Amino acid sequence: MSDPRIAQLEQQVAGLAARNQQLEAQLASIAHERASASQARVAAVKTGGKWLLPLLDRTKVVRSFGALAETVGRMTGPREQWPSREDILERARVFMESCVRFTVRRRTSFWLFSLLAASIPFLQLWVVVQQNEIIRNQNDFFEIQVHDVVSRSMTEGDRNARLMTGALLSRANLTFLADVVDEAFDPELAGIYSAQGTKASKRRLEDAAFRGFLIRAVSRGVLLRADDDRDEMVEQARPMLRKIVIDAADRVPTLMRFGEGELDPELEEQASNYIFQLGALVRTYGRLARSEGLEEEFAQDLRALLARTSRLKLEGNRFADAYRFSMDNVVLDASVGLELDDAEIDWTDTDRDLEAAREKGIETLTAALGSEGVDWDAFARQL
Repeated sequence: MSDPRIAQLEQQVAGLAARNQQLEAQLASIAHERASASQARVAAVKTGGKWLLPLLDRTKVVRSFGALAETVGRMTGPREQWPSREDILERARVFMESCVRFTVRRRTSFWLFSLLAASIPFLQLWVVVQQNEIIRNQNDFFEIQVHDVVSRSMTEGDRNARLMTGALLSRANLTFLADVVDEAFDPELAGIYSAQGTKASKRRLEDAAFRGFLIRAVSRGVLLRADDDRDEMVEQARPMLRKIVIDAADRVPTLMRFGEGELDPELEEQASNYIFQLGALVRTYGRLARSEGLEEEFAQDLRALLARTSRLKLEGNRFADAYRFSMDNVVLDASVGLELDDAEIDWTDTDRDLEAAREKGIETLTAALGSEGVDWDAFARQL
């Protein structure tokens, strides 16, 4: 009876032998692949040598010519040593073939090199196009970063962050600022979708808070560019101005309604800033309109705002002072017809009759806006 351990050892030996054969087959395959790669490299070198060496070495042409001359020269000796007709033709054929091959290869190689040299400018242009595409993508990414910084500063930052962001925006490109205003004052963002939203004073005050700094950026941006190309500036600025004024027709009455109750002091201050900055923007819009002959368009945009605010009761309202100050300055500007390039007037001068100026300003606005929808008597009492 056989020992089972011997059978087990025989199985292990057989397995090792099979594994050894697999490894030998793998080594043979690797060696074959390396040999093939080496042969390919040698073939590539030989092919390149066949093309390049004839350009550098004319030995074959010289040798074939020498052989032809030697063969023909044998005709100077005894007749029996003369070469045969076939020998002469063979030497001549080899010489002519060498000349033709050398010429063809040289011209072909020169043509290839010329083609490569001519393609370099096109490659450079392609690289420039790709670089411009990379730069454009970087600019797009940079704009996204700028938008993110502006939005975070205006909505999440404190008062100082919003103030500095608004100051920077006033110096920014008007096209960029117009895009920001176009989205921030879109009518769809002012919608209230539930009954609780009508009483959400904190949300409404926050909505007005950051917009106040945007309004200042627009107003200052227009004044800072008063000396620029006026037509281009008006084309960029007027849509922003009218969109803000139209938005205020609903936003200001809402704020005034919340101003009758208790408010968070910080939000109250920033909402008051919104009303102050709105008044400054209306003054800037009025100056621009009087400078460029846009009084009718200005009156049409302002009419909706005054129609809503002229009937408001200001007694006991937390935003009454901000509203009076803003509208008073609008009326005083209208009384003297200030234009965009005119200097500010010091209305604190005791020699000026403020009451007469207010009456004249209200008369000017009444003539421009008309009496339809606006309670001018109530508006005068507000001031």
